[in-house]
Amino acid sequence: MSGRLLLAVIASSCVAAVACSEPGAPTPPAPDSGQRIAPYVNGLRGLVDPRAASALERVDGVGRQLLAARSYLRASTGIGDRWSWTKKQISAFEGSADQQALLEQIGAVRSAFERSNPGYTLFVNERVRSLDEQLSNWNRNDSVASAAANLEAATQEFLAKTGWPAPGEQILRGLAAFLQAQTPEPKPTLAAPGLSAHGQMHAVDFHVLSPNASRAPSQRLSAIGHGPERNAAAHGIQSLSAPR
Repeated sequence: MSGRLLLAVIASSCVAAVACSEPGAPTPPAPDSGQRIAPYVNGLRGLVDPRAASALERVDGVGRQLLAARSYLRASTGIGDRWSWTKKQISAFEGSADQQALLEQIGAVRSAFERSNPGYTLFVNERVRSLDEQLSNWNRNDSVASAAANLEAATQEFLAKTGWPAPGEQILRGLAAFLQAQTPEPKPTLAAPGLSAHGQMHAVDFHVLSPNASRAPSQRLSAIGHGPERNAAAHGIQSLSAPR
């Protein structure tokens, strides 16, 4: 990690109607689509980074696998710079100067927020989000499930139009291009396993705690990025008002 953290708000109050609205019902794929699409997903593993291919094996269901594969394909050769730390790398980060600098920045944001919002504080998960944790979250997240179902249905339609050819190089390249061109609906609230900025501590989440409550789900704010601009973005979080 670079030792620098740019703090930026990427999610607003969960009491806002838009932020908490339910996604539309996904378009259900045909009952046998998963079995028919599975060989193509297996073929796609040969087109992505070996670490991503290994992660795909641990993703539940063809729809979620397609959604993750889309992200891995789009990341292309840059996936190595973004891939979540190994256990050895996480251990090296713990107790390091980089971690201490991050904790100091988190403390400064929390103190400024508390001064501006008496009675409120910020909870922060200060742990690296491991690949195992990202996979677990991906496999049970509702927004991922909805987007996955829609993408699976669209993929079934795409393959049906091609006549369901054997999963050779030509159709796999075509499927890869198709997936990369898709816009997930609804937009998943999680990055594909291995690509979360939390996996290299380039991001942390701030949760507003209300008075006399433990971790009230009133607001979720995020810190993400790098570079000298972090001070201006940090001020944006510090100057926020707690929900009344």
